[in-house]
Amino acid sequence: MRYRFVHAHQAEHRRTRLCQTLGVSRSGYYAWRRRPASARTRANAQLLEQLQPLHRQATACYGAVKRWHALLAAGVPCGRHRVARCGACIASKRNAHDGSAWWSNSISVPRLCPTAYTRSSWPPR
Repeated sequence: MRYRFVHAHQAEHRRTRLCQTLGVSRSGYYAWRRRPASARTRANAQLLEQLQPLHRQATACYGAVKRWHALLAAGVPCGRHRVARCGACIASKRNAHDGSAWWSNSISVPRLCPTAYTRSSWPPR
């Protein structure tokens, strides 16, 4: 996580200063940059590729359990929680691109009931 921060902010600050501030070695940072992606990262990327069509097909409101069952039916071995994590990643990337939060496109519904209930006003008669 620290190395990722150094990489993201190297245009604004010197790498040496960032590494000193975060308490990591420069050689460790450069070794991290040269290191290939881990097996889990590669597996997650492959799972994301298989999840994206399901996500688009269901207009981005498919539940994690349903996506998990669809992947199992397609013969993709994966865990339910991993599918949920990757699905959250897809949703956050979608929201990052359009600049809005997930609730920004929702319809506002007017309140039909009073918010301050008293003993005499509840239940409505």
